[in-house]
Amino acid sequence: MPALSVNGLTIPILADSFNEQIVDTGDVFRRATTGKMFGTLGVRKRRWSFTTRHLSGYMAGKVQNMIEGNALSWTFNDTLISGAGVANTNAATVISYVTGFHGKAVRLSSGTFFSVDMANKVNAPGGWDPSRNGWTLMFRLYCTIAADGTPADGWYHFVVTGTGDVIAGAAANPVGVTQYRNGVAGNYNLGRVINVDATGDFVGVKATTLLGVNANKDYDELVFLPFPIPTAVEAPWTSTWASQFYDFSIKSPWGAAPIVIVEGDHIDLTEVSGLVSAMCRVERIRHVNATMPGSTSKPNVKLMDVVVEEA
Repeated sequence: MPALSVNGLTIPILADSFNEQIVDTGDVFRRATTGKMFGTLGVRKRRWSFTTRHLSGYMAGKVQNMIEGNALSWTFNDTLISGAGVANTNAATVISYVTGFHGKAVRLSSGTFFSVDMANKVNAPGGWDPSRNGWTLMFRLYCTIAADGTPADGWYHFVVTGTGDVIAGAAANPVGVTQYRNGVAGNYNLGRVINVDATGDFVGVKATTLLGVNANKDYDELVFLPFPIPTAVEAPWTSTWASQFYDFSIKSPWGAAPIVIVEGDHIDLTEVSGLVSAMCRVERIRHVNATMPGSTSKPNVKLMDVVVEEA
């Protein structure tokens, strides 16, 4: 297990930079009228701090987004509202709740959308523009062998990432995006079921089967990231981000962003599962003159000082 992961993504940490602090809220001790001391401790939490390993400027921005929970996520446990309070904007959506992969899921009636107006909902530099900043959608979808071309009936984890528009139904495998099923890249006809509209800043999923035949569809654990994830394996990682997200999705839904789920060798003192809800922030970014592994050039290399605190 890595020293720390955030929503499944391994965070590369500089050796011996990890520290832990106990943070108490409220007065630890007060004096009674009798002169005796008594405690009024409110909450005791752990706070961790560390420095990342050297990251290119390109990768540092993506890692910072992950660390700070710059995302929107929906668990669909009896609600269409995200963890950050963002709701479905399509009044025509017809839904019911069914058994999901973790907890409950949402069932969309044939041909309808779950859609969200993303304007001012995320904090990408200069505001989110899918044609400029790119995007990532991930979700669980219940598939059947006959309709969806999957190896077996059941819940599958999908990731779609890229730039520009995807109009649901216009192209099964749209240009400019990379698709993953259970962490493996391929052409999975996801252009049938997702929509990303740069003009109106809308994103959504549609109730149609992956092969384009209208049907009720069950979705769970929808996540939107306002940036494209790397599609190649890049140092210091040894696997794709999509495969790490898939491995994490088996254990837990995404955090209720901006709250994230952390785990790791240093985050294992009180939680039986090892999974801890936390708030994270990048406190300082240092620009250094260094050569990235596997390269002879010296790009804009950064080290980030990070604080993680139990939520």
